[in-house]
Amino acid sequence: MCYERDGDYGRAALWYEAAANCLEIISRPMMEITIKYYQRYGMDKLAESGTEELAQIDKQREQYLRSARLCWKKPVTAQAVIVSEQTKIDQFIEEWVSYYPNRFYNFGLYVDLFGKRQHLLLQKGHYAAALNLEADSAEMCADLYLKITIAYFKRQLVKGHRLDVYRLLISQYENVHDVHLRRAILLRQLARKGSRIRPSEVAVWNVKVPKVRTRLTSDQATNIAKSCVSVKSILASHQGVRAYPWFQGFAWTVSFCNHGWGNLVTVIVDDKTGEIVDIVNQSWD
Repeated sequence: MCYERDGDYGRAALWYEAAANCLEIISRPMMEITIKYYQRYGMDKLAESGTEELAQIDKQREQYLRSARLCWKKPVTAQAVIVSEQTKIDQFIEEWVSYYPNRFYNFGLYVDLFGKRQHLLLQKGHYAAALNLEADSAEMCADLYLKITIAYFKRQLVKGHRLDVYRLLISQYENVHDVHLRRAILLRQLARKGSRIRPSEVAVWNVKVPKVRTRLTSDQATNIAKSCVSVKSILASHQGVRAYPWFQGFAWTVSFCNHGWGNLVTVIVDDKTGEIVDIVNQSWD
């Protein structure tokens, strides 16, 4: 971690704790939901693999907490800096718990398991099976909102801060959760009727995920990252490079990738100042 390398042990400790918290409130529920699905359909080897991964998540969490404790024992940053950094971390975690479930259909399990199986089923003309499979995924997405997003904001509500904000967020995300469940019901109804319709044609209607306001747009953050001389140098020898900006609560991460090399470089841009905070070059790791 760059903060620890620079002797900024207070901020390093905070981010180690943040990493541990993310594993607990995001990664662990996700894996538990996944294992539950594997067990439901008798995918014993995948369930066993998931259980092993769950143990690794717990192990990694303990390592992060241990690193945080070691950092706190060393000279730490001024209290004002600590408070400011903690605010950034709170924004970062709030952003991730809000949008992580919404990314379900673009990454990981949905693409690797549901998407591939659906493709094979549709090729064989097994529309009912494909629709039921999509219903499973909609139920899983709803469960992610319940176990990650809604659960997190309910825990924040108990702390007694920003009560009106958290009540509103809980209400909004409960609506999103319900929409995914209604879609699952519709998919199963279509499957029972023998409808020859593709799952992708059964849309999620009226899903309005709360959006956070940012100073920079994704295009502006990308252009700032592209303007950096060192980034230009890294990307100069690569073709087919695409930029993937993502807001992280207080800053933008802009990852530059291509098909051959994967992630080439990631740039962190401060949303408030528009300045580049850090550059992570994969070739340096």
